[in-house]
Amino acid sequence: MDELEKLYAVLKRDGYYSKSFTQFVKKFENQDYRSKVFNVVSRDGLYSGQAQDFEAKYYNPQLIQETIATDEEAAEYNQELEIAQQQYEELKKEQLKRLEAERVAEEIKRVRQAQLERGMMPPEQTPEQEAELLNQALSQFEVNYDAARQRVPEDYAEQKYKSPQQLSLEIKDKGYEFETDDEYYNQFNTDDGSFIETHFGVEKLRAMGIDPGAFEGFMEQTGRKSDLQDKYSKGFYEDRFRLLAAERGVDRPLQYDLDRNAALDDYFESLVTRKKERQSLEQQRDNAGKLVRPAANEKVNLGINGDSYRNYVKNEFKDYDERLRE
Repeated sequence: MDELEKLYAVLKRDGYYSKSFTQFVKKFENQDYRSKVFNVVSRDGLYSGQAQDFEAKYYNPQLIQETIATDEEAAEYNQELEIAQQQYEELKKEQLKRLEAERVAEEIKRVRQAQLERGMMPPEQTPEQEAELLNQALSQFEVNYDAARQRVPEDYAEQKYKSPQQLSLEIKDKGYEFETDDEYYNQFNTDDGSFIETHFGVEKLRAMGIDPGAFEGFMEQTGRKSDLQDKYSKGFYEDRFRLLAAERGVDRPLQYDLDRNAALDDYFESLVTRKKERQSLEQQRDNAGKLVRPAANEKVNLGINGDSYRNYVKNEFKDYDERLRE
């Protein structure tokens, strides 16, 4: 990653700048703006060198020009896609009109056939007159064949473009620079092994192929950990609430199983989403910024032991498992 990209990533991470890398680069091309950035990062202790050193390290005219040129290319590309989408939508409307016209023509034929079967003779018309009437009915729904010739596939019209530099920064911002999602979630881990052991079981998670530290980091990041701890510490899940819960239509022990099971389900879903998005962003970056559509019915393997997971649910979430069997 270029030094200018690193500078942008720090400024965005720490809340100094919120717009795109391209917009930042366009402003950074100006000497006065570079001076303002230098003054801010020096003032707040993010940079300790001199102004001339800052200029030499972060001012990269070639990268700036390439980024601006890429952005202009992206704007032109997206404009073409917008036009293509409009053409596609127009074509769909024309095709619907055509189908409606054909339906009208079939209805005319059906009514005339019914009249003949009931002995109600329609006005005498020659084949030429009949053809003319049908042509008139269809003319108002005629397909715009110019639009048809310019038709683009729907998947192409839905594509978007981002510069490879922008994609690299997006990959970093979303934590996809980590080798695995376990590493990403482990950064939020508070080393509170007792929480996982109490509510899920450290070794039981490992047996299923789940990293306990990463799972605890996920629970911490999403707020599920504090929510579960709060309910548990206040006795929300205890049996002494069962009678009151029954009166309210709530089974507290069952709710404990549901909350823990939902946490695991959400964790699995987040892993699937991250793997798919990571792959999509990396493929688009490596494809010069043009979106690569995923393969049909592509599956994501999380490395979870299915048999161990089913046994875990059966043995650890007994109230939930019993409810499923009812």
